Amino acid sequence: LFVLDLRLYLWDNFVTKLKCCGMETKQYKNNPELIVTWTPSKCIHAGVCVKTLPKVYHPKEQPWLRPEHATKEDLINQINSCPSGALGYIIPGEKDEEVNG
Repeated sequence: LFVLDLRLYLWDNFVTKLKCCGMETKQYKNNPELIVTWTPSKCIHAGVCVKTLPKVYHPKEQPWLRPEHATKEDLINQINSCPSGALGYIIPGEKDEEVNG
């Protein structure tokens, strides 16, 4: 019985991780000038974001992304240097189209 419970637990967590790591894009709207987007499945965890803007990106905390701690220009420059294109941004009121790094 224990082995079956363990298998079910592991399967449920595996399925949850698959759902969370699909092509779903998350939006962080804490900065009124810029919406930062992140697609977890594209992220290669190079750490460029954390090294460039350590006040914004906190991978071991929730929420891990705090765009209110940087200017619009700093965020755009950092997002444009994302090697995987996992990060992007939307400028509210300007066609609301996502631009990927």
